[in-house]
Amino acid sequence: MIYGYDRRVINDYGLKEMREVSIAASSDDLRTLAEFLANAADDVDNAESCHWHKHVPDSLCRVLGCDIIVLKGGATSDN
Repeated sequence: MIYGYDRRVINDYGLKEMREVSIAASSDDLRTLAEFLANAADDVDNAESCHWHKHVPDSLCRVLGCDIIVLKGGATSDN
């Protein structure tokens, strides 16, 4: 599961900037998440669109209890 404390709402859709995120997962699931993030970092290097994003696989999403989406670049209040 992923838990967290928000800092503020940053857009009209209710997207929240987080001040803290906690991940409760097995070591195998953490390694899977780390591999996903490393692969996403490689994909960001080759992404041409500023709107590029990638979701964790459905199997990991089920284990973590939520989706994780990696975006190209830093998040802003316009996202």
